[in-house]
Amino acid sequence: MNYKLSSLRTVHGRLALRFLNYLSKQPNFKHMTQYLSITTHILVKAKMYDEAKELLRNLTKLGLGPKLLFDDLMHAYTKCNSNPSTFDLLIRVYINDGLLGSAFETFRLMKLRGFSPSIYSCNAILSLIMKKKNKISLVWLFFEEILTCGICPNVGTFNILLNALCIEGKIDKAGKFIKKMEEIGYTPTSVTYNTLIDKYIKKERFKDAFKLLEVMGLKGIKSDVCTYNMFINSLCKKNNSSDAYLLLKRMKKRGMKPNEVSYNSLANGLCKEGKTALAMKVLDEMLAHDLVPNGITYNTLIDGHCRKGDFQRALRLLDKMEALEIELSEVSYGALMNGFCKAGKLNEASNLLDIMKQKGLNAGCIIYTILIDGYCKSGQFHEALHILDKMQGSGIVPDIVTYSSLINGSCKLGRVKYAKAILCKMQKGGLSPNSIIYATLIHSYCKLGKVLEALKLYLHIKKRGMNLDLITCNMLVAALCKGGMLQEAEGFVAHMGRIGPSPGLVTFDCIIDGYCNRGDVLGAFAIFDDVVKIGHVPGVFTYTSLLKGLCKSGNLDEAYGFMDKLHTMPLVLDTKVYNTLLHGICKAGKLEEAVKFCNDMVQNNIYPDTYTYTILINGFCKEGKLVPAFMLFLSMKDRGFVPNCVTYTCLIDGLIKESQLKCACYLHKEMRANGVLDIVSFNVMIDGFSRAGKLQRADKLFSAILQTGLYPNRVTYNILMHAYAKRGLVSKSLYLYKEMVESGFAPDILTYNALTLSLSDTGMADIGLKLLEKMIRGNVNPDHSIFNILIKKFSDKCDMKNVFKLVTVMNNLGVLPDSGTFTTVLEGLNRKGEFQESCKLLHAMLKGEVLPNHRSYITLINGKCREGDIQGAFRLKEEMEKLGLVPRDVSESAIVRGLCKSQKLEEAMLLFDNMLQMGLVPTIATFTTLINAHCKEGKLAEALSLCDVIEQCGMNLDVVTYNVVITGLCNNGCIAVAFELYEEMKRKGLWPNITTYTVLIEALLKGIDQSKGELLLMDIRERGLISHENMNLGVHERLVRALRRLNGLRRCKKMTLYGEK
Repeated sequence: MNYKLSSLRTVHGRLALRFLNYLSKQPNFKHMTQYLSITTHILVKAKMYDEAKELLRNLTKLGLGPKLLFDDLMHAYTKCNSNPSTFDLLIRVYINDGLLGSAFETFRLMKLRGFSPSIYSCNAILSLIMKKKNKISLVWLFFEEILTCGICPNVGTFNILLNALCIEGKIDKAGKFIKKMEEIGYTPTSVTYNTLIDKYIKKERFKDAFKLLEVMGLKGIKSDVCTYNMFINSLCKKNNSSDAYLLLKRMKKRGMKPNEVSYNSLANGLCKEGKTALAMKVLDEMLAHDLVPNGITYNTLIDGHCRKGDFQRALRLLDKMEALEIELSEVSYGALMNGFCKAGKLNEASNLLDIMKQKGLNAGCIIYTILIDGYCKSGQFHEALHILDKMQGSGIVPDIVTYSSLINGSCKLGRVKYAKAILCKMQKGGLSPNSIIYATLIHSYCKLGKVLEALKLYLHIKKRGMNLDLITCNMLVAALCKGGMLQEAEGFVAHMGRIGPSPGLVTFDCIIDGYCNRGDVLGAFAIFDDVVKIGHVPGVFTYTSLLKGLCKSGNLDEAYGFMDKLHTMPLVLDTKVYNTLLHGICKAGKLEEAVKFCNDMVQNNIYPDTYTYTILINGFCKEGKLVPAFMLFLSMKDRGFVPNCVTYTCLIDGLIKESQLKCACYLHKEMRANGVLDIVSFNVMIDGFSRAGKLQRADKLFSAILQTGLYPNRVTYNILMHAYAKRGLVSKSLYLYKEMVESGFAPDILTYNALTLSLSDTGMADIGLKLLEKMIRGNVNPDHSIFNILIKKFSDKCDMKNVFKLVTVMNNLGVLPDSGTFTTVLEGLNRKGEFQESCKLLHAMLKGEVLPNHRSYITLINGKCREGDIQGAFRLKEEMEKLGLVPRDVSESAIVRGLCKSQKLEEAMLLFDNMLQMGLVPTIATFTTLINAHCKEGKLAEALSLCDVIEQCGMNLDVVTYNVVITGLCNNGCIAVAFELYEEMKRKGLWPNITTYTVLIEALLKGIDQSKGELLLMDIRERGLISHENMNLGVHERLVRALRRLNGLRRCKKMTLYGEK
């Protein structure tokens, strides 16, 4: 058929397609491109443009470049006597596929062949350029090329150019552009005006937008629904739905019918403002105007009701959607689920997930993320992880928002270890963390005081080429300052100044506050001067920090002077500034001055707030003045101020320190009733019960924490671990340690201190040593107390090898042994009999400017005496006197006791007599030691004589001395004299103890004296140490039972003392 001579119809096009289909099925068929090109031209001539475009799309997929494809079409063009619209179609195919480069090349090839592309193809290219945000400048270059080709632009072209000006932010130029259009004979359409109106609205230039709307009316250009929808949507976004509703009415008055978009925008605005009742009226109005509410309408209303907590109506709307056969989507259930999660109704939210599955709806990533976020925000992190597993088990891949919720949730609970694990899991899944996730982690590290970890993460972020905002950088500066690393903080600020973001006033405020917290006022004022020089205007926080610094450094007079200067500055003085100085005055214990300062505050028209009262209450509680503290508390409530957590906690702490646990419990219950509980108040209560030995009550409080929706922190665990450790309950301490670590809290120095104490007191010092090694590996530096606990235990066992090993570790870590450490080592050496080593260590202490205490010298004097080195003992005594550690009578007494303990009683008595001749008074312990020695040798007369000497020296015999004499008399059969001394004890008002009673009972059991036995039993009963039962038994049997009972009490007492230790 000669196509050059024939005009084609649709039937010819269909035949051509059938023939092409036939050819394509032939084996070894060649020249497919040629036949496709010819068929395309045939279809264009037959006006079958859609089919032609489909063939052109197939041609582009054959891997031919724009030039080769154009050449093939051009070759077929001459054969078919086609028209250039084929090439216009090719441009549109490229545009639809987003191939801008190929469309450009085809445009230029058409130009070379003398074809003029249609303005519609040109507009399509311009529209695609507009979609490429970074290539908007090409719009103008291409427009010039259009004009060069002699192609006449239409209104559509100018609308695109107008939009380009708006995107470039040249709004005023865009207004002039419309006028220029009119000047050259083009009439702007509603689309033209809508483009500029939209930009005016987005820039909040509402006056200009409404003015342009009026211009449209004057020029007879009808504003359409789209125009009004832009206004309605913008007003609703600005929480001005009332004006949006009035505009809707105005729109209807002008005979314009609002559409679904109009009503949906208005309903959304009303719901966001909490006006759900009006939003429901909008729904009714839609129905009245024969508009069918769609899924967006209902989803908006469901979300609005959920925001208000009206879940019943939200569920009814969901049922209505189902009844009207409106497709229930993930968005519908998502809105409801989000509402449940925000209201803390997590069970209902989880049930929705099951309902969705029952109805055949596949819950996607958004639904699971909402639920995970809900559990994270409520602190149920493990449940959130369970939902994540469930999500992945359903084949749904978590996105960055899901992981972000989990990381944020774990960080809020202080469980950074879990956050890092989630981050690794996220990266393994092929997702890269964004700046928000990194900022969350940095914030968490800073909050936990792990500044070095935060800085490491910051460096990692910088290496990845990511930038953090000023808030996160300020957080790092604040954390460095809080950790006392002020030089590092200043270095980081300088680094910010070099690479950005530029430090602001808040940044410098952090450093000023850091110096002030340290009490370095000069450093703070130096930074303050720099801030003013840079051009920053100091704010209330700046002045508050400086006042705090002056108070902390003890410069209250200067603080008052600085306050006077602030009076001359406008809008600087407020309650916060006054509270800062008030806190300093209270901390200095000047409570009367603090009350006067409050009166001055009111006279200056600045009124106290809750914090003012709290500061005063805390000041009185610290001084133990609970009555005025409670009067302030009641006055505060009478004046309408609501006490906060800190107010209550200050009072509770004050009551506990005064042993008023019942009152403290009452206040804590009041806190719970008022909903102002925090973990600090629980910690104070637990610590109070622990110190009082009421561990069961402390345990109950610990269990009650979770019931109130709070979570124990590291301080909570440390308090309880320390309490258990002091009572030797090592298993409970270790259980709490395990629970603490599993909760994501890293052990600190106090944790290890409690565990070391617990292990050492239960004879597991070796495990304590391994714990120390673990502590050092975990970069937690042990302090003196941990080393001293372990050294004491190994010293008690005479394991000097481990003692010296620990001392070496101390020196290596830069923890210099203190006086307590050396004293413990000396005791161990003395216990082992290594007195020469003790003397060397003692003198090494003096060279190292560590002053030994008198106990170290006395222990060594005793050792020297046992060795028989009396001269050495005297040298140590003289040395002790020279150092001024004890008075001479105490040092002489030490020698006497040393000689006595070494069974050198005669020498001891000679020195004792010499002391009395010199007018020196021996200590009561010396008398007791000499009396005991005389009693052991059976020299009872001398022992009793020494008792008289005690009274002659103006001292009184104590219970221990009496017990020594009574024991000596009983052992030597002088029971009658022993009972005389017992009666003397009672006359002098001394309370015989269990030792007194057991010695006397044991003596009586050897030879029963009925009257003395009855008298002793009666005394013991009156003391409440034995019961009134078994009175019918004989004296001997009752004495035996009393002895058994007293020995049992003694064992209990030893266990209690051991636990307290």
